[in-house]
Amino acid sequence: MALKVGDRAPDFELEDDNGRMVRLSDFAGKRVVLAFYVLANTPGCAGELRAYQDGLAEFERTGAQILGISVNKPAANREFSKKLGLTFPLLCDPEKKVTKQYGVLN
Repeated sequence: MALKVGDRAPDFELEDDNGRMVRLSDFAGKRVVLAFYVLANTPGCAGELRAYQDGLAEFERTGAQILGISVNKPAANREFSKKLGLTFPLLCDPEKKVTKQYGVLN
């Protein structure tokens, strides 16, 4: 089931690349950009996340928080984040619950 414009974003809780649990509802009342990417350490995903990092100041200026989400486990996301110099959290969805809930994966 894919979300449509205007739908309320379903809440979720996922572990981030540093082992902390993050809930979407932690950001209630704020703008959040969910940046879904397939896998860590792939050229396409690296380019996508670098673009978010490069535009981070603009996102922050508008009050938006970026959250990367993939099916990787924390260790893979931690290594990927460090390699790219990312300063926003990468959330881990290895069971694919959130990616399916948001219609990213079938």
